[in-house]
Amino acid sequence: MPFPLVILAALIFYVAHALVSASTDSDGTATYFVVIFIGFPAFIALCFWSSFATASAVRRGRTSIKRVGVFLGVVMLLSLSVAAVRWSFLHPKRMSYAFSYGQSGSWHEVQFRSIEGGKTVEGPWVGGYPLRVSFPDLNSDGHRDIRVRGSGRLTEYEYLPDSDGPSHWHLVRNEGFKVSYPPDGHYFP
Repeated sequence: MPFPLVILAALIFYVAHALVSASTDSDGTATYFVVIFIGFPAFIALCFWSSFATASAVRRGRTSIKRVGVFLGVVMLLSLSVAAVRWSFLHPKRMSYAFSYGQSGSWHEVQFRSIEGGKTVEGPWVGGYPLRVSFPDLNSDGHRDIRVRGSGRLTEYEYLPDSDGPSHWHLVRNEGFKVSYPPDGHYFP
């Protein structure tokens, strides 16, 4: 019965696609390579084989179209739930970030933004290569903070939830990246 292979192929392709589309890594070249040259051809081959095997199973009376639909519906629900969980870990509700790249490709930047009082506020900026972003709770206050890693370097910002002034982030550690956040006293031209 081909259904486990269909589910496996769909989930493998989905996981690879999720790594690319919701990546917190500024240098996702290896992930794109896996998706395009390994994941996608394997997915197409398994789906091609499975479509003939499924049609054959329906013709012989071993399964029904309804059962095939139920299995595909389960795959879709699993994919959407994995996407929602992954998105919530990589993109906190009150923060967003965007990567930008230098012309040589060896310089990456990430600009953070947060929503404070219903307005979007520019947050910290980090420059270097490569950049990998995560949002752990560094000081255990229940608010997600910022961590940027890459090539043995590390930068961490803590969120200031009760800030009365313009500064909503505080630089805790910087080991090698260029940083800029004027409200906290850090400038990079």
